[in-house]
Amino acid sequence: MLKPLRGSAGRGIFLWDSAAPNLKDLAEPYYFQKRAGGQSLSGLFLVAGGTTTMIGATEQWIGRAELSAGPFTY
Repeated sequence: MLKPLRGSAGRGIFLWDSAAPNLKDLAEPYYFQKRAGGQSLSGLFLVAGGTTTMIGATEQWIGRAELSAGPFTY
């Protein structure tokens, strides 16, 4: 996948295939990320004083018509 460096909420993500934009034509910096199958989850961690604590988790509801969610909308 091709993702904007300062992206959020699934904005501006492209699958890296023949339909993807040319890198020279992009108006902002992008990076590549390997696409993996399975449930789409995110974790939030707090690091302080040498200790790491997980403080939250979310599930990405991608592509759900009832939520008008796009293919990468978070």
